[in-house]
Amino acid sequence: MTNELPFDRPGLLDALQDAEAIEILRQLQDRKLPATVKTLARLSSMRMTVVQAKLDLLCAVGIVRALRASRAYRDWRYRLISPELHIRVNTNDPEAWRRMDAYQGAERQRVLRQIEERRLNTPLVPPMLRYFVAHMAAMTAAEQRELRARIRAVESYVAALEKRSHRTGSQGPAATSERTNLHAVTVEVIPLTSPLPLMPLVHFLALGTPGDRQAPKSSGRASLSPRESEIARLLADGLSRPQIAKSLKISPHTVCALSTRVYRKLGVRTRAHLARAMSGTQGA
Repeated sequence: MTNELPFDRPGLLDALQDAEAIEILRQLQDRKLPATVKTLARLSSMRMTVVQAKLDLLCAVGIVRALRASRAYRDWRYRLISPELHIRVNTNDPEAWRRMDAYQGAERQRVLRQIEERRLNTPLVPPMLRYFVAHMAAMTAAEQRELRARIRAVESYVAALEKRSHRTGSQGPAATSERTNLHAVTVEVIPLTSPLPLMPLVHFLALGTPGDRQAPKSSGRASLSPRESEIARLLADGLSRPQIAKSLKISPHTVCALSTRVYRKLGVRTRAHLARAMSGTQGA
């Protein structure tokens, strides 16, 4: 199961580019189990106050979920919503494309710097034709399947070339009816002094692409619990999550969880869409 997030969610890209927040995500990904603030502080060598601040940020943008303390667990625990994040981008919005391109460019440079810092001083045989790309494309689910199929097609094609070479045997390429040249197909593996830090898998998907998965239909205000309706009304009025927590005298983590539930039930992705949905249901 994957977690799908709107690209324009406030703070989302900032969280994905925050080095300390990324370290928290990496530790949660490594553990594959919920962890307390104390545990994450020990694993990341960060102060508990810093870890708590980053967890609050990740909860606010919907990447991490807080699990309430219980009889079995005395402290709050945190876990990733999903090991893979699917971010929906409005492909008709030029500003969204500009922001996504800037994010991808920064990520490419970060990865290339890490590779350069960690690579061993071992001589590599330069290929005659070299192609390297570090790019994250906005793809639909169908396009992801197509990419995997094309990669498999390349593997099959190389296997067919190898089989043809075995058939010609000692006669070599001259035995074929077409003129051929010898080529070497290589995959370059760069030795590193240490592994690159793990990153959560992020997929950018086009919003509203024909043939793509439809967004969940709004089930209307009637599906909201009394507390969820209260949260939805305050969100629509423009209150921040900390302000809502203070107003209702509940935990910010509870507000974060209820907000996510409200967005899902109403089938909305942004605060503006939520306000319109609440206005429409109230007028119904």
